Amino acid sequence: MIKGIIYDLDGTIIDTARLHEAAWRSAAESINIQISDDTLAKQKGITNEEGAQIISPSQTKEEIEMLVEKKIEHVTKNTGSMIEMKGIGDVVDELHKKGYQVWICTSAPKEFVMDVISAVALVRKLEDRIVWREMYGQGKPSPEPLLVTLSKMGLQASEAIFVGDAWSDYRASMAAGIPFIYFCPASITPDSVIPSSIPRLENHSDIFQYLDKNG
Repeated sequence: MIKGIIYDLDGTIIDTARLHEAAWRSAAESINIQISDDTLAKQKGITNEEGAQIISPSQTKEEIEMLVEKKIEHVTKNTGSMIEMKGIGDVVDELHKKGYQVWICTSAPKEFVMDVISAVALVRKLEDRIVWREMYGQGKPSPEPLLVTLSKMGLQASEAIFVGDAWSDYRASMAAGIPFIYFCPASITPDSVIPSSIPRLENHSDIFQYLDKNG
């Protein structure tokens, strides 16, 4: 029986894809690196440090740290552009009414999460039910972030589902033994490495159809 829904944050609850892409491009340009669309796509669902290493694997530790710092600076200056994904607020309210626990598990650091809490009303409502980067050791695709979240929820893996938008989300979910649901609006090209057999949400409200069949 499903008792809890765990959501990823970026690209699932909040629409920040363009913000992060612009931030990475700005940071890379500061050290004279051009980023391809394919490289940007690989940033989804991973930490800033891991993303910086993908963008510029030949850079020194100091240069990687500077790249991350520049990226965070850009995001921080533009937090006002953060918005909820369409319909997610109503969905979370209805899930609560139906008795489900709703939590957020993100690769983002606490500093960014605090900015989101300030800017986005829904995330502010879930403030005490968020697991961020500093709360665990290994990030996605390790199962650790989700296992920490399950522990805080007091649930077993079979009692929850994880909704995310990235390959790393899928891998973390499979490693943790939690059923995965792929959030991928019709306007977005599905990631080909995520199996087509995985349930897909084009709209957040579609989750109720899944719960009716599997909950």
